[in-house]
Amino acid sequence: MMLSSKFLHRRLKLAIFLTLAALFIVPLQPAIQLSRVGEWPGYARGPVNTIIPNSGKAYVAAGSAGLLVFDLENPLRPNVAGNYKVQSHLSGVAMKGEIAFLTQHENILEIVDMTKADAPRVLSRYKTAGSPNSPVLSGDFALIGNSRVADSDLPGLEILDISDLQNPARVSLFPAVRGAGVLACRDRLAVVVGVKGSACTLIDWSDPEKPILLGEFVPDGSPSGAALYQNFVIVTANRIREHPNFPFGPGGVQIYDISNPSSPLRVGAYVRTSDARSLTIVGENAYVPINGAVEILSLRNPSDPSLFMRVSRALD
Repeated sequence: MMLSSKFLHRRLKLAIFLTLAALFIVPLQPAIQLSRVGEWPGYARGPVNTIIPNSGKAYVAAGSAGLLVFDLENPLRPNVAGNYKVQSHLSGVAMKGEIAFLTQHENILEIVDMTKADAPRVLSRYKTAGSPNSPVLSGDFALIGNSRVADSDLPGLEILDISDLQNPARVSLFPAVRGAGVLACRDRLAVVVGVKGSACTLIDWSDPEKPILLGEFVPDGSPSGAALYQNFVIVTANRIREHPNFPFGPGGVQIYDISNPSSPLRVGAYVRTSDARSLTIVGENAYVPINGAVEILSLRNPSDPSLFMRVSRALD
């Protein structure tokens, strides 16, 4: 039986009418009023860049959340002792006693008295030459690796006189083509890790006003961390190009002999398939955060670093 077009047209009009009625003939619900009664965990949070243990506290650079201070009296249940909000994104922190040196994006170094963690007191602000990474302190000097973000930035190693905490002053600026991403320092030897695959440089700053280039090397991959161990520079990288098992795999630790700083020589490597972001040297071991865990490497034989232990979860 064929239906007439007129009948189909009426059915279509009825369907449209019922649909619209269902949309508009809806009982109005009273507006729900929400009120804030509390929050958890009670402090700002952000991506962790640096952790500095100091006098029973942990100072944590947490990006846009600023500086978090944790009381470690009970290490299993650390309590928040204070929080300093920053103007921009906190990229790193270094401590000198209870004085915090905070580097931030937007070319900012702040020196803050954290004697009272719940009531921080700003001592001074300094405009860095470029976008600063985490600072390194040595005596009355602060070393800062700057990257280029804006066209006006001057990337490189910036050395500041911090003997007067209220008036930090630039002593020198050692230029770098792309910028200085990470610093490692021992005595008056500084290792400046370049950004985005650029060279790592060894700099003698015995005369802070006239730093001298000693040598340089280009790590495989994109370097992300560095440390000095005996006569070696240990670099973490996000990927390693040359390895028979992982030709394009990310992650790893590379070790360079700098006995002759003018000609650094790669002597060993520990390759992983996950990114290695940074490292800390304690005694003969390197602690390397890798993919949500911490791997502890033995450096007794720098030409063949070996895995000593892997910690993959927090304590219960």
